[in-house]
Amino acid sequence: MRTAEFDRQQVLEAAMDVFCQKGYANTTMQDLKLATGLHPGSLYCAFKNKRGVLLAALTQFIESRWQQSQVCFESGDPLEGIHQYLRQLVAKLCLSQSHCLLSRTVADFSAVDEDIRETLSEPWQQLLVRIEQQLQLAQTQGLLRQGVMPAEAAWVLLVNIFGLRSLPSFMADEKSLYACVDLQIQLIREPQ
Repeated sequence: MRTAEFDRQQVLEAAMDVFCQKGYANTTMQDLKLATGLHPGSLYCAFKNKRGVLLAALTQFIESRWQQSQVCFESGDPLEGIHQYLRQLVAKLCLSQSHCLLSRTVADFSAVDEDIRETLSEPWQQLLVRIEQQLQLAQTQGLLRQGVMPAEAAWVLLVNIFGLRSLPSFMADEKSLYACVDLQIQLIREPQ
């Protein structure tokens, strides 16, 4: 049997777009065929089924977003790194015409599919840990406002990040969202 030859990353990016716009249940193999340019046989050969396409797309989405977030968190000022990450989310939301793949998949699956729940849970846990580490570093550098507890503030920021990712693109008021993330950082930064 011949193996399908295609640019896997490009195919999964196209699949992500379809899943984001239509949701898993409303996405058909025909939709994936049209978006990816692959015949259903090639999709089945490479990913087994529609669920396999979703899992592969989620994995790629998570890996690419994690790499992008790491660039932000490498800032010398840990709070500025978090701020850059939040502003990056706003920029993506304002440019997007559809939901975030993570939040869309959480809405579609988190209660019913253990594999997808595990795939989704790990990056959120990693992000929570990374934000808490940044906040602890900010605290040791005297940048975190007195009385702000890194673990609790990390949860607040994670909830806000999930809210940003879940916000429908038609509600993306760019000016207000940037003001919102700016305020989040102001509230936890020690006044100079």
